[in-house]
Amino acid sequence: MMERVSWKSCEVINAAGMLTEYGASSVAKDVASEVYWGVQRCFDIEALQLHASRAISELTGSESGFVTGCSAAGVTIAAAACLTGDDDVKVRCLPNCDWDVSGIVIPAGHMVDIGVKIEQLVHLSGGRCIPVDCSSGFAERQFRAALDSGQAAATLFVRSYLCTDDANLQLDKIVSICASYGVPVIVDDAGEFDFKRDIDAGADLVVFSAQKAIGGLTAGLIAGRMDLISACKRQEHGIGRAMKVGKEGLISALAAIEKNRFGARVLQHWYEKLDLLEKLLYAESCMTTLRIADEGGRPLERLRVVVGPKKALGLLSSNVASGVRKIIFREVDFEAGSFLVDFSAMSVTDVMELAKRLIKAPN
Repeated sequence: MMERVSWKSCEVINAAGMLTEYGASSVAKDVASEVYWGVQRCFDIEALQLHASRAISELTGSESGFVTGCSAAGVTIAAAACLTGDDDVKVRCLPNCDWDVSGIVIPAGHMVDIGVKIEQLVHLSGGRCIPVDCSSGFAERQFRAALDSGQAAATLFVRSYLCTDDANLQLDKIVSICASYGVPVIVDDAGEFDFKRDIDAGADLVVFSAQKAIGGLTAGLIAGRMDLISACKRQEHGIGRAMKVGKEGLISALAAIEKNRFGARVLQHWYEKLDLLEKLLYAESCMTTLRIADEGGRPLERLRVVVGPKKALGLLSSNVASGVRKIIFREVDFEAGSFLVDFSAMSVTDVMELAKRLIKAPN
């Protein structure tokens, strides 16, 4: 009879960052304790959503807010809200959208695969994508042409390192253009932690990931205009029912927003961990380190560790050994023998174990 392997053996050292496939960020003890207290009790969910709305408003500067199952669900629900408004008949029709104003305008370079294709999240809402080529100097003209059809219910702007072709048409310009047509702008900020930037820029709905920047359990935070947030809530009587959040997600979102993980304290801890890894590896003549600025312009740096091809393969061998936690890096270049380390989900213990295994890996 085969020995049963514990699910705890699936734990990894996450040096890749707040990626969904590796559990995003680790939940802080003070947030976890609030969730532990809450899951043993029952609550009025609508009342919890009202508390969450106020908390999201304070965090982002928006008029209102709403919590849903995850940020991907948030994008779909935001699109659906723009398709239906406060019309409950339309809410119950989705995803069968048989009215004319059903298009979601999106820069073509933003139609990326984030684990799911962005356009599929739009299609789930019942909307259809209207892609606009923003790679040329004619981006504004083409954007206006897409809106001139009168069939656009919203515009979707995605912030991701995967996006391309948006240098010629930034969010503030898109907001200005869409406002002249009365078309709301949705921003997918799932991986971001500047909670006020896009609301301040005039976006009508902004979607964040609760399990990433604020360190909560899995949930999607939608911030925005009061009328559109009301329309988001209405989707729970339609397609949003399959995407609803439970009490544990609401409680963790409330607790995590209160702690706001990505304040100055968290950035300080980030650099404490980066400095520690540099210090631990400094004496190793066979290794070099280089600080790499964040590709999205956020105020943080990652660490590129160059160990050489043989040592990189040695570390890979230790990754498949029984009884050790697998190390997941943000980037791996075995030809150059280098790894890129992200500290957002790492503890000090993780950093020390990573350094130990880097040093012990055979040359």
